[in-house]
Amino acid sequence: MRIVMATEFIPPKDKGFSGGAEARTYYLAKALSKKHDVTMVSSYLPGTEREEEIDGVPTVRVGPMREYTQRGSFVARRDYIRSLARTIPSLEPDIVDGSGFVSWDGSFKAARASGARAVMSVMEVWRGEWVRNMGLFNGMIGNLLERRYFARPYDRYVSISKFTRDKMVKVFDIPPEKIDVIYCGVDMQTFDDVMVKDKYPEPTLCTVCRLVHYKRVQDVLRAMALLSDSHPTLRYKIVGRGKFEGQLNKLARELGLTDRVEFLGRVKTNEELIRIMKRSHVFVLPSIVEGFGMVVLEAMACRVPYVASAIPPVREVTQGGKGGYLFNPMDERDLANKLDQALASKTDGHDFVVENYRWESLAEELERVYLNIGGNG
Repeated sequence: MRIVMATEFIPPKDKGFSGGAEARTYYLAKALSKKHDVTMVSSYLPGTEREEEIDGVPTVRVGPMREYTQRGSFVARRDYIRSLARTIPSLEPDIVDGSGFVSWDGSFKAARASGARAVMSVMEVWRGEWVRNMGLFNGMIGNLLERRYFARPYDRYVSISKFTRDKMVKVFDIPPEKIDVIYCGVDMQTFDDVMVKDKYPEPTLCTVCRLVHYKRVQDVLRAMALLSDSHPTLRYKIVGRGKFEGQLNKLARELGLTDRVEFLGRVKTNEELIRIMKRSHVFVLPSIVEGFGMVVLEAMACRVPYVASAIPPVREVTQGGKGGYLFNPMDERDLANKLDQALASKTDGHDFVVENYRWESLAEELERVYLNIGGNG
């Protein structure tokens, strides 16, 4: 099959991923390329070439050069979408798989223009939640576009969780028989290859996320304050950037945690990120909005216990909290209690990830989807 997989951001070679959609696209494309003609299409980022190979997978970058962004950037995103629709047909695909909200429109139009099958890969459904998650202006536009995109007659839908699939059926009336659930995975070799000598000298929490309100890093700071008497040397490393960073800094000062909280921004490579996670004692995912929660699996791959919000997708992918602890969302006291347990724990979810979330097995599931809708073997 000739397969085109489009996602908004594929980072430069040897740079870290900024989101789950791009990591998923990269690893599935890499696995599928062993048997099929696969091309990734993404934005033209600083430090990249218009056409390049990333771990053997041809990658085409379209639109004007732009920086990574999680919100807004309407003109650049419009140009990217239009460029997808113009460029992909020249690749003569059998399958066009658009992964992530911003890539759906251009990839669908490209599939129709080239006579290929159109697949929509869905990370999250935000109907009714856009304004809360993204603010009034961005939220209103996102809500409008999401409805428009889901009205398109895709040949197949791929959801990364049963939770997201059920939302697609409920709010957009997508026939359940047209949706396949294929989880995200973990590249175990990458994690096993990164070695660290020891943990940080003081007990250390770690979070990797965009610094936006719904990721609820503020709850971890408040839980730390509650643990100050029992864990006076507890440290917290926060990896990521976002518009909420200033408010989180202010809260850390108000809680007297400035000397124990470190904002690391975006790290340069996956290896550096894995080292930070492996040296930490507990990984924390306090978010109330996730389509999957891949970072929890990555923490388990690092042999680090996690504490995560007991939201439906996280419950689903961890099978009820295997390898760590789940807490009541936005409940800082329950979070503090679970952090206390995790800090004393030797829980290890490494084998659970190996058994359930290998990219090679997930790529075989996706290959069957493509073949079933008419892709040429």
